[in-house]
Amino acid sequence: MRRISRTPSYLIRTPYSYCFRLNVPIDLQGFVGKTELRYTLATGYVGLAKSKARLLAGQMQEFFRRLREIIKLGELTDEQIVEIVNRYFRDFINGLEKIRVESGALGQGDVFKKVNRINQSVCKRAKKALDECDYYSVWPRVTAVLKREGLEIEKVSVTHNKMCREMLKGMIRFGAIDERRNQGDYSDDVEAAFPLSSDHRPVYTASVDKPSAPFFNVIEDYKKRQVQSGKWRRSTVRNHEPKIRAFKQILGNRPVIQISMDDVREMAQLLELLPPGFARLKNYEDISNLSPKNLEGKHEKTLDSSTRRDYLNLAKSIFAYAKECGYIEKNPVLSGFIPPKKKNTRGRKLPFDDPGDLEKIFNSKVYLNASKDKPSRFWVPLLALYTGCRMEEMCQLYTEDVQEIEGIWCLNIKGLTSAAMDDNEDDDQMLKTGSAPRVVPLHPFIVDELKFPVYVKRLKNKSDRRVFPELKKVNFKYGHEVSKWFSRWIRTKKVGIIHPKKSFHSFRHNVADLLYKEVVPVSLIEELEGRAGKTETEKTYVTGHLAKNLYKQCILKLEYQMDLSHLKNSKWVPR
Repeated sequence: MRRISRTPSYLIRTPYSYCFRLNVPIDLQGFVGKTELRYTLATGYVGLAKSKARLLAGQMQEFFRRLREIIKLGELTDEQIVEIVNRYFRDFINGLEKIRVESGALGQGDVFKKVNRINQSVCKRAKKALDECDYYSVWPRVTAVLKREGLEIEKVSVTHNKMCREMLKGMIRFGAIDERRNQGDYSDDVEAAFPLSSDHRPVYTASVDKPSAPFFNVIEDYKKRQVQSGKWRRSTVRNHEPKIRAFKQILGNRPVIQISMDDVREMAQLLELLPPGFARLKNYEDISNLSPKNLEGKHEKTLDSSTRRDYLNLAKSIFAYAKECGYIEKNPVLSGFIPPKKKNTRGRKLPFDDPGDLEKIFNSKVYLNASKDKPSRFWVPLLALYTGCRMEEMCQLYTEDVQEIEGIWCLNIKGLTSAAMDDNEDDDQMLKTGSAPRVVPLHPFIVDELKFPVYVKRLKNKSDRRVFPELKKVNFKYGHEVSKWFSRWIRTKKVGIIHPKKSFHSFRHNVADLLYKEVVPVSLIEELEGRAGKTETEKTYVTGHLAKNLYKQCILKLEYQMDLSHLKNSKWVPR
C-alpha cells in the first residue's frame, strides 16, 4: 500500500481502490480506542476519492471537536470522585441499619440472613468487573449517584470510568462490612472504610496565613473589575442583578471560603425547580429559606436549562475570581453542575423576502398608517433597509450626526463601546463593539426622494438635539419602544410575517446578502455594518474606508425589487 503524491495526507491507494486514513489525536485515542481510522472509499477514481475523503475528514474533525466537548463535561478530580462514592455508601449503610431496626421490631429479622448470599454474589461480580475493567454493570448505579449529586457526566469519558471503578471498589468494601453486620459483628469502622474530607477537616477551611472575605464583598469586587475592564456594560450589570441577588439570598454573606461544593450543588438543584421568571414574581422576592424539598413537584414549568447555565456560569466566574485573589483553594462550582449548552439555541436570523416580505412591510396604506404618529416608526426601518445599521445606532442619533462628508450625506455612528468611563463622560450613545464607530453613507432614495437631511435640518432649527426626540431610554436603550412596536406589528394580520427567525435584525441580513450577491468585497460589507477588524491585521492597520468608496461600492448597489415611491406621501417627508 502506497501513499499517493499531491493528494491529501488522508488519502491512500490500495491495489483495488482508494482508502481514507486519519490519525486519531493523541488526547482522544483512549476514548476512540484506536490510534488510526481507516475506511475504504470504494472508488478507483482519484477525483471522486479526493471529494469523498475531504468530506469524511471534515465529518471526523467535527466528531473529534464534539468528543472533546463531551469530555469537558466531567471535570471532577480524583478526590471529588472518591468523596462522592464514599458519601453514597455511608448513606446506604446508615439506611440499611435503619431498616434493621424497623424489621426487628416487626419480627422480620431473619430476612437479613438471606442478604448474606446476595452480598457474596455481588462482591464476586464486582471483583471480576474490576479485574476485567468491565464498567457496564455499574452504569445504572453510577447514573443514580450522579443524579443524586446534581452532576452530569458523559459515559464516554475518563471521569466516568474512574467513577465506575470507585463504585466497584466501594461495593466490595460495603459487601464485607454488611456481611459482618448480618452476623452481629459491628467491629467495623465505616468511617475508615469510606472516609470523607469532613471527618478530618472542612472541605474549604481558612488557614491562618490566608485571607478570607465575605461573599458579598467578593461579588462587588468582581463586578467592579468586570466593569473597569470593559467586559461588562452598565446594561450587563443590570441583566446580572437577578442572578447576583439569588446568589446572595441562597448562599448568604459568610466568608467565601466556607461555601462548599454541597452548597453549590443544592443551589443548582434549587434553580432546577424554580419557575421561569421567578426573580420577577412576588412569591419569590426572597428565596433564602427555600430548599429543593420545598419546591419538588410544585411547578409544571421550571427554569430553562439555558437560564440555569447562565446562572451557574456566572457563579463559577465569581468563585474563579475568589480563587485568583487567594480567598479559596478550589472552585466549588464544578462543571458537572452546569447544564450542557444547547445546540443552535438561537440560530441565524433570516433576511426578509424581497419583494414578498418587504412589500408587506412597506405597503403604502399599512406602513404610512402605522408610522403616522411617530417619526421613528417611519424612518428607522427605512434607514435600516438602506444602511444595514443596528437599531440602537439609529435610534440614538443626534441631529449633528447627520453630516455631509466629501459631498455625500452620511450618518456618523459614534458612542462609547464600554461601561468603563469617567463620571463626566457622556454615555448617552452606546455602541455594541469597538468596530461599530464608523461613517455610513445614505442612499439617494433616502436623501433625494425622502429628503431625510432636510427633515433633520428642520429639527435643528427647532433646537431639537436628537433625531428622534420622542424616544426615551428604557433599560439603557433608546430603541426599546421601536423594537417592541416592530416585532409585534409585523406579526399582525395586516402584515402577516410570522416566521420566528425574521425580526428587525433581518434588515441587516438583507443588506449583507444583497451586497454579497453583487460580489462586493467582504471588508467593505463589514465596514458598512460595523463588523470590520476581525483579523489582527485589520484591527491594527485598517482605519476605515472613505465615504465615497462605501457609497459607490455598497450603497448604490442596494436596489430592491419593489417600488417605494408612495412613501413620499408620508407626513414626515418634507415637501
